[in-house]
Amino acid sequence: MPKKLSDIDLVLDPINTTGHVYFNTLILKSITTSNTKNIPFICKAAQKQQIEEIYKHNNFKTTEKQTFLLGSFSIFFKMLFKSIFKKKNILLLTIDNTIFPILLILFYPFLFRNNFSIILHNNLQTITKVKSKRVLHKIVNRLYKPNIIVLTKYMFTAYKDVFSLSKVQLLPHPNYKELIRFNLKPQVLKGEKVKIVVLGRQAKLLEKLLLTPGFSKWNNIEFVISLPGSNHKNYSDTITIINKKLSFDEYYSILSLANFCLFANDSSVIERASGILIDCVSLECPVLSPIDGHFKEYKDFNIGFQYKDYKELVSLFNLISEKKTSRLNFKNGFIKAQQYSNPVNNSIITDV
Repeated sequence: MPKKLSDIDLVLDPINTTGHVYFNTLILKSITTSNTKNIPFICKAAQKQQIEEIYKHNNFKTTEKQTFLLGSFSIFFKMLFKSIFKKKNILLLTIDNTIFPILLILFYPFLFRNNFSIILHNNLQTITKVKSKRVLHKIVNRLYKPNIIVLTKYMFTAYKDVFSLSKVQLLPHPNYKELIRFNLKPQVLKGEKVKIVVLGRQAKLLEKLLLTPGFSKWNNIEFVISLPGSNHKNYSDTITIINKKLSFDEYYSILSLANFCLFANDSSVIERASGILIDCVSLECPVLSPIDGHFKEYKDFNIGFQYKDYKELVSLFNLISEKKTSRLNFKNGFIKAQQYSNPVNNSIITDV
């Protein structure tokens, strides 16, 4: 079993999550720059196009299948063709909890010689709490003895508690400071108020709380909430609803300009690695977050404020409104946070 990603022979993304484009690019770049082999990367054509805008890789094996099911099957059989009856070190950048595990189990007689490494992003809650998914994961572990890679300390402990006999490594989720490139859109956030932005899944989780009549009572705070497709209207000068999907440039511009990015205190957030948190670390956007899960690793770096419950969060809003807290207050904290999550410092990724 390869102890470093530089030992990998074949890389694939069975899910093709567009939100992982920087993560996938970083891992692919790290593997290929420390490896003399021309590593094939199997993915959907759309992801190839995204990655090539950031990093030039010359060995893609792509599928045009658009649906999740057909795309998964196509990527699996491309992998099978590349590795059947051979011994390769294969890295799965993501994995779903049903389709790919079933395919790995069914085709074990053709794949058993291979060594698999599997990166878990948001799988933990499902495979530890849903019996059918947990059984599939255990069968894959028993057959292949893969190297499971998790991205937070919380995930590492929680995974070991349930799958105590499995091989698991911690790869602290790397930041993308050196990769992110975008065209700044200053007009996405206007005005002098402290801007607290709520993005992605966090907006759905916090929608009910933030849009409760009378909740947004802070004169110096403006909540900017991204809710694509919503029918909410901007009914006050303290809440702005963005009801269209943010472009790439708009998303990163918002994180570059906001005073804070707000995260929900929810088990579905705590039990996974947070890509938005890593975007915040990369772009030095202070966070308002719960104290557990991925966020706990950044507690001592002073990159924002953490809260235990929503009552304490309201107290933080009071403080921020009173002080008109600036993102510049946390500049030194981000230097340490970026050092912690620097991929160059991680021996799983590199040979240092």
